[in-house]
Amino acid sequence: MTTGPWWREGGVSDRVGMSHKPLPDLINAFLDAGLILTRVYEPGDRPVPYTLAITARTPA
Repeated sequence: MTTGPWWREGGVSDRVGMSHKPLPDLINAFLDAGLILTRVYEPGDRPVPYTLAITARTPA
């Protein structure tokens, strides 16, 4: 079970419409679209990341 202030009723998820997407689902969406991932970066050490940077390219 996921816990934290962002998941409780009336928390961030209710106020801004946040939803949880597992990282493998997100990365697989890029791969399923035929993109080649060249870099993945997630700065910081927060329990819920605030930024995820992915660099991808189309195949040559």
